[in-house]
Amino acid sequence: FAMALPRIRELRSVHNGAVTPLFPFSVFSYNILADMYAPYQTHCEREFLAWDYRKQRILHEITSYSPDVLALQEVDHFADLNEVLKEQYKGVLLPRPEWHADGCAIFFKEHRFKLVHQDNVLFDALKCHPFVLQHPHMAFRVGTNNVALVLTLYDVEAKVNLLVVCAHLFWNPEFCDVKALQACFLLQRVQQLLEEHDASAVVFCGDLNSMPTSAVYELISAGLLRTTHPDIRSFRLPEFCHLLNLQSAFSLATPKEPMTNLTPNFCGCLDYIWYSRLKLVPLSLLEPLLQTDPAPHLVVSYPTPATALTTSA
Repeated sequence: FAMALPRIRELRSVHNGAVTPLFPFSVFSYNILADMYAPYQTHCEREFLAWDYRKQRILHEITSYSPDVLALQEVDHFADLNEVLKEQYKGVLLPRPEWHADGCAIFFKEHRFKLVHQDNVLFDALKCHPFVLQHPHMAFRVGTNNVALVLTLYDVEAKVNLLVVCAHLFWNPEFCDVKALQACFLLQRVQQLLEEHDASAVVFCGDLNSMPTSAVYELISAGLLRTTHPDIRSFRLPEFCHLLNLQSAFSLATPKEPMTNLTPNFCGCLDYIWYSRLKLVPLSLLEPLLQTDPAPHLVVSYPTPATALTTSA
């Protein structure tokens, strides 16, 4: 069978010209589907799920966009990707624990960024969370083997540290409480790392398995886990807040978050790129997704030196 290459979408400007763009960099993120989950995609022909077929399409997209930072979830063929990307990129993989064969990976262009620190977030550590210890039945629920990779990168052009997050939260829609706890756990760690490494900004990528109406989305965007949210109201989770001031990239340009996941039974947004709204200025976004397109892509820029990376864009 012939391999149809994915459509290369156009970048659409979202920059209002209020600040002068300096040191722009691009970010690309999506879930590339681990082999162990491919059999569940029964709506897709088997030959199109084969890794040898998908690998060429994935690498075609990556090399066509040539992002400065690449965040991938469900990576189980890291060596294959790294073999092609290693000439330009440094790749870091965090495998999921125990029996899972996939993990989260971040690639970054070595001429632009240098690795300062790697932080491995294992969500099974929630078994020792005070709330879980007080509610023993939660120990089983939080044992999902999900992970998030957080890299502190030194931007050699802007001469600042940048935190890049690649996260994959639990998939099950019946576990809204677990996903909320995972998001709290991760955001708390990101906030700590931001201070520890004197980072100027955060770019938060991932498959959050959470709709824009979810408690997870509200937590990340509003900075507060509202215990009365319908997702978690019956679970009596502790209140949590963060001060990261994150903005979803596509919420700037579209009336609602675009489709990133499509099956015969579901069409909606589960994948996101968030950025520090007080520190980074979005310049452009890819045009809306079609059925064959990947998840979000974002180009951002640091504000002018006069803003000292602290004032709103």
